[in-house]
Amino acid sequence: MTEDRTSSPTVNRLPGWDDLGAETRTEWESLISRISLPPMYKHSAGSTADNFRPKELAADIEADPVISGTIIAVANSAKIGLSSPIMTVDRAIVHLGFNLIVSIISSYQLQQALASGQGVSREFLDLIRRWSATARTATLHFFKRASMLDRHEEAPTVALLARLGTVILAMSSNPPRSSYLTLPDEPARLQHELAEFSVTSPLLSGRLVRHWTLPEPIPSMVDNLWKPVLLDLEPTEEHRALTLLALSVNLADTYMNYSRVTPEEFLGRNAYQTLAANLAKMELLEIVNDTWESKLMQRELEAASY
Repeated sequence: MTEDRTSSPTVNRLPGWDDLGAETRTEWESLISRISLPPMYKHSAGSTADNFRPKELAADIEADPVISGTIIAVANSAKIGLSSPIMTVDRAIVHLGFNLIVSIISSYQLQQALASGQGVSREFLDLIRRWSATARTATLHFFKRASMLDRHEEAPTVALLARLGTVILAMSSNPPRSSYLTLPDEPARLQHELAEFSVTSPLLSGRLVRHWTLPEPIPSMVDNLWKPVLLDLEPTEEHRALTLLALSVNLADTYMNYSRVTPEEFLGRNAYQTLAANLAKMELLEIVNDTWESKLMQRELEAASY
């Protein structure tokens, strides 16, 4: 690990659930139990958002006027070369594409599920919604370019859910400010969470997806997304997937702040030397840089963060 990591919250692990005191576990479990599984995960088509069929998706959109209006607004904000505005959901789906539509609708359903009587500010939930859609969209592009999506079809769902622990922190009696969410420094965020809450958002995210009984490897991947940012990893298939996911998740934070930041600028920060080294070791860095140059990816990230 690099020298500037001496103040990071861990050397080789973060505290696990069993490391917490019984009273602390009970407090966080009480908050987690209030969050219902979003509708996106209840279809018979499967347990993850990535198994949806277009007809089911269209029905979900048309059943919710807020989401319908949002999809049309996003399509118009992202349109390129269209001579007239997009006025219907059907045309918006064709224009934006299935994957981006899934990212937007699933992030909105997450926002609605998390907003129900939890006392979390609208500003904070809106940040989570836009971040979730952006992280999922980035993951799809990176995994497709690396020819890894067929082997890790759960990856976009993991990215979508990875920051939900921050909402659980926001449900506590001492919630973080919304500005904390956009800190482009994962080690600093984790250290802050341990100091303020005696728990970390990855741990809470993992407990939430287990509360929802989402299948493996989703919970394990959510649990371990901190590793590529803090640890030097061996170039195994599992670690390649984790490292690419960690990049997607953390780039979503940075994209929310700086929009067109490049991977080189992002990974050039001292806090991300370990992540950059892992990407290079696993022969992913060039793929990431090539993918980032895609106009389609930039267009979809802009639409997802709308």
